[in-house]
Amino acid sequence: MKRNTKNMGQKQREYIVTLVTTALLAAMFIVLDKFLIIPIGNSIRLSFGLVPLILSGVFFGPVFGGLTGAAGDIIGCIISGMMPINPIIVAGNVIIGVISGFFDPKWVCGGKYYRYFILSMASSLPSAAVIKTIGLYLYYRTPPITVVWRIISVFLLAVLSAPILKILTTRKEFLKFMPKRRENKIQGAGTTKV
Repeated sequence: MKRNTKNMGQKQREYIVTLVTTALLAAMFIVLDKFLIIPIGNSIRLSFGLVPLILSGVFFGPVFGGLTGAAGDIIGCIISGMMPINPIIVAGNVIIGVISGFFDPKWVCGGKYYRYFILSMASSLPSAAVIKTIGLYLYYRTPPITVVWRIISVFLLAVLSAPILKILTTRKEFLKFMPKRRENKIQGAGTTKV
């Protein structure tokens, strides 16, 4: 009987750590996506907001990855004054977290650089180049030619985000926040100990 109580306590602790870490990643997304941006014209912004969304998806799965994208974008729009909230843009950020949540952490963490590039591209290309462009067009009548520039910016951000993701996912300090069910998948995946 005590063993079950102990396991329930461990599960509750893991759930709380997951929620708190997800909230921290959402806050990180708000800072990186709403405030630390490089605007290029009216409809293209370079930011590293996809990094916390990808981390949330890889660490906690598609549900928490999507929740991080939704919470981060909605709260970020309210804080930064980007109103009204565009639900299609929110859906695009949810998609980044959901897609990255389907990647196997063992395949990603501690792997070669190209794996992080594939993860970044697969997570952000459908979102930024397709979904968010549609949202910008429907809400703000952004010209369709913007798609070309958005694809180029997604590629550039994927190239720049891959080393950041590699550094973060190979650090023992960062990996300790990963739930046990996902952590077991990356045992022996080449994580570095600091």
